[in-house]
Amino acid sequence: RGDLLSLRGVAREIAVITGSSLKFTDIQTRDTNLPKTTVEIENEKLSPIQCCAKIEGLKVGSSPKDWVKRLTDSGMRSVNNIVDITNLIMLEYGHPLHAFDARAVKDETIIVRAAKKGEELLTLDNKVRKLDTNDIVLADREKALDVGGVMGGKDTEVKQSTDAILLSASLFNPVMVRNTSKKLGLFSEASKRFQHGLTSTNLLQAYFAAIKMYESLGGELIAI
Repeated sequence: RGDLLSLRGVAREIAVITGSSLKFTDIQTRDTNLPKTTVEIENEKLSPIQCCAKIEGLKVGSSPKDWVKRLTDSGMRSVNNIVDITNLIMLEYGHPLHAFDARAVKDETIIVRAAKKGEELLTLDNKVRKLDTNDIVLADREKALDVGGVMGGKDTEVKQSTDAILLSASLFNPVMVRNTSKKLGLFSEASKRFQHGLTSTNLLQAYFAAIKMYESLGGELIAI
């Protein structure tokens, strides 16, 4: 069950079974006059919803000890404070997010499209993935950046020099994510969740909760 792949989902289930009350501190979505990021969806059958926020003023470093413990206790490793936020949010809300190094994305534009036949992408696990038109990618105006719903690309990963990110929150076609994951033999924490189908309400809660965490590190929300 996809709804049980998160701490909040498990808490809801326990509350129903035991008849207990359930209290969450939900992050409120924000109306803002900030500039808009550039997001283009070529076919809504691939991805009906894409949110993207630009956050600047970040400094990559080690995560606080309590973050590291929460990740370790959940069977995940700490990468750095910027990446760890996406994983902590995923564990709590069940919705995967992805942080791109904003400086590595051409024109700071995210395009959701089908992969081109024979298109290749070096993924975060240092393997070159050969894609086809049945796969979803997040791309910029020059190349694919991410296998949608499965794994990010190496060229746009957060690195020591990263000071600005594009935070991506997505809904993907769950059948396509499942088929791509199986075809590539690439079973990630993200694909495990996306292939079950996720909701727009939970997406927004996870998205704004992550933005708040980045702001706690001194990040400044520039565009959304």
